[in-house]
Amino acid sequence: MNIIRGTLKLRPHEDIVIPKSKIKHPLDVGFKRSIGEPKGQIADYRLRLIDGRSIHVREYKDCYKVHWDIVDPSVNPIEHLRYDAPHWYSMILYTAGVVGGALTARVLRGNPMLGGLFGITLLLLTDVINGNSKHRKISTINLP
Repeated sequence: MNIIRGTLKLRPHEDIVIPKSKIKHPLDVGFKRSIGEPKGQIADYRLRLIDGRSIHVREYKDCYKVHWDIVDPSVNPIEHLRYDAPHWYSMILYTAGVVGGALTARVLRGNPMLGGLFGITLLLLTDVINGNSKHRKISTINLP
């Protein structure tokens, strides 16, 4: 567990690289299979911590890359995206704005001007809701 303590001393998402020969397989020490953004890894594993954070391990051919996430996806998947994968969170919100605008245009019987204005309004609102989360300071985050 010294690896976990060492990882938690770093900033979130800052990787430690550990040769596979130096440690046990993550499944043998309580980690569970997970998914993660594709970065050439063989597999992903997570260990949920009591405070709602998680240790995320990416397995590669010869090593593991280990970092901690602010919110474990099993605790709150939306907040995990918001704080640990803000680019995916923004894409989901922007897509919702575009779809909302398109649906509004359809409801308004094909009035593209009103639908477009509504879509732009939704996009602006999603940007406000997102609150530029990738620029937030860790100290301002309230964990679930």
